[in-house]
Amino acid sequence: MIIAKKIYIRLLGLAIFMMVSGSVFAQQTDTQQWIHKARDAGINQEVLTELQNRVENNGMYAAQVKGIMETAITMANENLPSEVVIRKALEGFSKGIPGPRVLSVVNKMHKGMGKAAQIVGPWVEKPQVKEMINRQNAMTKEQFRDELTATTSKSIMQNMSPETVNEVLTQVSDRSVLAKSSPPEVIAAMGILPDLPSGSKNAKVSSKFIVGAIKGGFKAADLQKLPSAMKIAQQRSELPAASVIKGVAQQMNGGIPAKEILQNLFNGQVGGGPPGDIPPGLRNKPDNGNKGNGRGQNGN
Repeated sequence: MIIAKKIYIRLLGLAIFMMVSGSVFAQQTDTQQWIHKARDAGINQEVLTELQNRVENNGMYAAQVKGIMETAITMANENLPSEVVIRKALEGFSKGIPGPRVLSVVNKMHKGMGKAAQIVGPWVEKPQVKEMINRQNAMTKEQFRDELTATTSKSIMQNMSPETVNEVLTQVSDRSVLAKSSPPEVIAAMGILPDLPSGSKNAKVSSKFIVGAIKGGFKAADLQKLPSAMKIAQQRSELPAASVIKGVAQQMNGGIPAKEILQNLFNGQVGGGPPGDIPPGLRNKPDNGNKGNGRGQNGN
């Protein structure tokens, strides 16, 4: 009886092992088929290898792979940057975000990029934009278009109207602006658009501010720091968002270097008040005489 029981347990274990092995094999085979389809659609091999490794390490299910790859392949066929949605999905799964939520974000990204591409595609074909791209060898026109599309789509996904995005790009395309810019700066400038204070969501204010930053010599790394610096300045100065934007614009127009403007903002020196004024948030702080009357505060 004991021997029969042991044999039964071993046979049951073998059956379960075979079922699991068969399931894993079927999933890996299904994944391979999707990867072949994605490769044929022109999707980057590096990101596909990353996806395959995640499946092999039991980090994804077949249904999740199917949902992601269907969207990615569709985007590739629509000439949209598709690798970014795969990487976003992998990032989501690595953080433990449920599959349905990840797939929802992937679908939202697809829609956002489709709208962004309708704006960015014609914009990149402008003669002055092509001249800017050809002045450097950082990226091809296609790479620039894809990165700008992906970046711009973030604004649309955060409920910024395509009209606002189009207005900002229209102002950026002025030859006087592009003459002082490069593809990385344009990408960074459009990337901070949804992160600017709420008052900058107005198309004219946004475009004027970003154009001023580019003309003022803000490089890509400087632009990426600008939203957080403005947020800190608003908190420390206790000024409204509109005043922060105005103050920063005054510093830009005054010819103050980008790095100095950023330092002023991190110190709470907005530059939007009258000469010699100390923002309310700094009046009771030690050494406010040095901070409140700084160069960035009066905009000179």
